[in-house]
Amino acid sequence: MTDRQPPDIPPACEVRPWLAGWTWLRVGCLFLALSSEAVAYEGSVDTIETIVVEGELCTVLETHDKGKTTKPGLYPLNTEVEVLLLNCGIPSPVKRSLIRYFLPGVGGPPFKEFVAASALGAVIALNFAEDPFVVGTFQSAGSSFKPYHAFRFDLDTKAFQDLGAFGGPAGTSAAIGVNIDGTVVVGASNLTTAGASVHQAFRWTPALGMKNLGAIAPESFSEARGTSDDGTVVVGMTYAPGTATGPAIEPHAFRWVLSNPATGAGTMTDLRPATSSALAVSSDGSVIVGLGTGMRAFRWTQAGGVVDLGVLPGHSRAMATAVSADGQVVVGISSSKFILAPYPDARPSYDIEASRAFRWTQATGIQDLNTLLTAAGVDLKGVTLLSALGLSSDGQTIVGSGIRAGAEDTLGFTVRYANATTFAAPVSVVEFYNAALDHYFITYVVDEIAKLDNGTFKGWARTGLSFKAYATAQSGTSAVCRIYIPPGKGDGHFFGRDTNECDGTMAKNPTFILESSTFLYLYPPTLGTCATGQLPVYRVFSNRADANHRYSTSRAVRDQMVSKGWLAEGDGADIVVMCAPS
Repeated sequence: MTDRQPPDIPPACEVRPWLAGWTWLRVGCLFLALSSEAVAYEGSVDTIETIVVEGELCTVLETHDKGKTTKPGLYPLNTEVEVLLLNCGIPSPVKRSLIRYFLPGVGGPPFKEFVAASALGAVIALNFAEDPFVVGTFQSAGSSFKPYHAFRFDLDTKAFQDLGAFGGPAGTSAAIGVNIDGTVVVGASNLTTAGASVHQAFRWTPALGMKNLGAIAPESFSEARGTSDDGTVVVGMTYAPGTATGPAIEPHAFRWVLSNPATGAGTMTDLRPATSSALAVSSDGSVIVGLGTGMRAFRWTQAGGVVDLGVLPGHSRAMATAVSADGQVVVGISSSKFILAPYPDARPSYDIEASRAFRWTQATGIQDLNTLLTAAGVDLKGVTLLSALGLSSDGQTIVGSGIRAGAEDTLGFTVRYANATTFAAPVSVVEFYNAALDHYFITYVVDEIAKLDNGTFKGWARTGLSFKAYATAQSGTSAVCRIYIPPGKGDGHFFGRDTNECDGTMAKNPTFILESSTFLYLYPPTLGTCATGQLPVYRVFSNRADANHRYSTSRAVRDQMVSKGWLAEGDGADIVVMCAPS
């Protein structure tokens, strides 16, 4: 801890547009962007290492989670949210979590909200659901011992919910993972079985409460650490029977799948690597990562089983802590000394002198995040990135803990990183309107735009609106087809968001003409929500015999068309049909 004066709350980090081929780095409020030619661009610099909470100086230990709200509520859609872990007082355990909001397009200081007031005692937030909830543990008043209980905190209503414990008010529990809309929370809670006290994995829902997932080895330990977006797949650690030459029981990673939504029953499968723990899971539950045999990072798939991701040069151990929604990007910690999986603490344990944050993809293998950024020309300003602890759905935003040269305490960091070759430059999809037909049309094709502009195609004029898309397939995108609807049925175009919609439309309408099955590429929404770095695309239907659709990233435009009698089409509460790069 330094003897400098506590800093003021920094001004809001400047909102900058995502540019194709650029990578964004932020440490505190330090922004650096690098292009594929490794030219550095530097914005505002303000690294937050300490912050004052209720008059007390607190050290920012790490950024544990980061995301954006995916529905409008008390805060606007795409409000950026960070979960910071703090150490307040000397000496002191981590006893507070800070939720920081960065309102989109709003200047001035960021709106901030502490998960719990002092009356709730020690509070540790462990995970963030984008719809939006925060889960973690807090020091309850369940008994005179003030046991820790799992909680769920609603960022919109400010409702703080004690999720209880298997042992009742006097029991202990910890919420560790949450699905995308906050309707499923997972973790572990203590119970007494065969005269012994153990903790076992739980899955909580508003309808069923806290349900015990059990363990592979009877009457032994387990803990749940992550869940799929829909909450039907849960991963974690369970004690299982050991080998003939080893201990009687040993920790194994598990995958649990819901089989009966009415009762919450499901089946736990042993993934089998000895002394292992599953720490994160992809959005559909098909890819699992964690800490495996020999203290090595692993990635599991149904087809390939458990695969060792390796270690950084000179290291002997690694832990995978997070995985992208599609399972293609993995981040974690590599070390030449020790790494221990977290529970019930929020943070894994690792040697700060011998550990480094890593990023892994199938194409690149395991890479030091510090080396990646430095090689691209980024000045890290004396900060070493020690651990990668969280990852955005699209695999581009990494959060974790770093340390400044000469400092004793760690600080939270946020990095925006993607391989320069991974992302092509997006194209601009321009909207046109024909007043005589009352029809809308979109295209990015240069020749078509020119003919619409010069009157070759008569009656069309630009509306002034456009959005971004890709002309070629990118990681995580879905092909959008273009279908021509002939005269008599519309004399217009329909853009289907995926293969199923395109094939279904053509099957029902054999007179339609499929102009292109891969006209452009956009991201599919997850349960009606778009990932960080993406904008929702709204689609409305004219509901007339001369069928026509309009596509826009503006909710105001969508609502205006609905007020005229057009029908909104899409998924989720916000009725989203596709997601565009922002």
